[in-house]
Amino acid sequence: MSARRARRATSRQRLVKLHLPQVLVVAAVVVLLYFAKPFVVPLVVAALVTFILSPVVDLVQRLRLGRVPAVLLVVLSSVVVGGVIMYVLGNELMRLAVELPTHRAEIEAKLSGLRGMGSGGLSRLFDMVHDLGGGAAPGATVTLADGASEMDRVMAVLDQLVVILASAFVVLLLVIFMLSRREDLRNRALGLLGYGQLTRSTRATVEGARRLSRLLLAQLLVNLGLGAVFGLGLAVIGVPYWFVWGFAAAVLRFIPYVGVLIAAAGPALLAIATSPGWAMPAGVVGLIVVIEIVTANVIEPLLFSRHTGVSPLALLVAAAFWTWIWGPVGLVLSTPLTLCLVVLGQHAPRFEFLAMLLGDLPALPAHASFYQRLLAVDEREAQSVASTHAKEHGRAATFDEVLLVALKWVRRDRERDGVDAKDEAFVFDATERAVATFEDPAPAHGTMSLERHALPLVMALPAHHRSEEIALAMVGRLCAANIATVEVVPSRALLADTEAQITRDAPQLLLIGVLPPGGLTQAVYLCGRLARAFPNVPIVVAYLRQPKDFDALLIRLKKAGASYVTTSVSQTASRLEALLRPLPAPLAGTAALPVLSLPLPVAL
Repeated sequence: MSARRARRATSRQRLVKLHLPQVLVVAAVVVLLYFAKPFVVPLVVAALVTFILSPVVDLVQRLRLGRVPAVLLVVLSSVVVGGVIMYVLGNELMRLAVELPTHRAEIEAKLSGLRGMGSGGLSRLFDMVHDLGGGAAPGATVTLADGASEMDRVMAVLDQLVVILASAFVVLLLVIFMLSRREDLRNRALGLLGYGQLTRSTRATVEGARRLSRLLLAQLLVNLGLGAVFGLGLAVIGVPYWFVWGFAAAVLRFIPYVGVLIAAAGPALLAIATSPGWAMPAGVVGLIVVIEIVTANVIEPLLFSRHTGVSPLALLVAAAFWTWIWGPVGLVLSTPLTLCLVVLGQHAPRFEFLAMLLGDLPALPAHASFYQRLLAVDEREAQSVASTHAKEHGRAATFDEVLLVALKWVRRDRERDGVDAKDEAFVFDATERAVATFEDPAPAHGTMSLERHALPLVMALPAHHRSEEIALAMVGRLCAANIATVEVVPSRALLADTEAQITRDAPQLLLIGVLPPGGLTQAVYLCGRLARAFPNVPIVVAYLRQPKDFDALLIRLKKAGASYVTTSVSQTASRLEALLRPLPAPLAGTAALPVLSLPLPVAL
């Protein structure tokens, strides 16, 4: 017990030494990002814009233009297009700002109507909202806070405008420089990492650029399409300023999950203010719900394939983190920044925890998850893991890659005092029940359909352990439909009784299962004794592990009397099928040729 406690303490110390530097680096980077926001944000925005415009610059360069003229043409065109859009949006927003206060009476009337629909919780809710809003009557004037004059208000707006224009100008210069010298910047970044990391750094750069470009392009196309459809739908419904709301939906949808809700709130409130009834607001809500359902379940899976590399939960957490660090800009940039961190974690060993925390791949492989759930005495979830793996990879792969691994691991942990006899017995029982839940496969196309009682009989003998009984039951499950009936002998059965049963039932084939560690000596003894007692019955040994020296293992078992040796559950089932499949009848007038049965290639 003391030795095991000492090993655990050593493991904890090693874990702390391993992760403490990474934690310190992450903390330092977070502090730097928080306090260096005015410097870092323009760089990040410029880098993302460079990713978007780089393919366009390459396309323009094919028209026989140099790099600098192509960059200037693309950037200036983008500025002109953006300026026109901002001008139209500015005019629309100014009109909206002037018109919206005039609809205060309609909003108050609709809220009063809802408040008068009945007493109880709904009425009290609207009273609370009215009280929080100050209960101002329609047409009441609102004074500026702290006695600020109108001129102070205008100056504050101008200060903000100057800051925005200055930041935009800095971003514009950075984009021009990055597009003009992007190869030089890439080579300098690779040079900082050292030539020893050249292969890994190049892979990280290519993978990051590919994923980021795919994500940005796909999101841009989806969001523009959604904004256009949403705006046109609002125009059909009759909501004013549909161009503003469509553009807002296209931009806000870059915010994961909640952006579309924010985009729908504006036109819904305006519809409440401008329409006499509730038909228009209901139409706005129904329109955005239908568009979002179609986009999320049909369009995005086609463009994004099955995943983008980032888990949905990580997107939400990252959105909250980047909003805390950088505010609204961080909220919009959260998705591409999180993707960059995932790529960094996948290619930099020191930051593997980023890929584990933020990536969309399973945190645990199926075999580890299945075994972990059994250790936690959660058989239901373990069965769910096995069923999901079987649907994706097939039942034979699940037996070899999930269930068989759990049997090996629990035996290993039992030898190391990691689990007790009770835990080991539960894992065996649960795995045996999991094997029994899988349905028998349908007969293969073109295979002779046989009744179960007419199938050849295979007698399966575990070499020395109960886990081998379960492994042989997996083989029997794969063979049950149209190959053979596999009858598994209990591991505690006396060998004399087993020989008597073989004599009585006359099986067409004998199968010996070995699940290391151990069991090889017992398997050699069984082969020798059964080969002498039943010389006309083929013996297949399923050594369910990839041996270091298969040739030596094969020679040893062949000398003992084995006819064939396999190394997995699926391969064993295939070998039984090859040995027991009924041969087609020879054509009339032709002599039946002798058939040479050769062993299948063994997976090494």
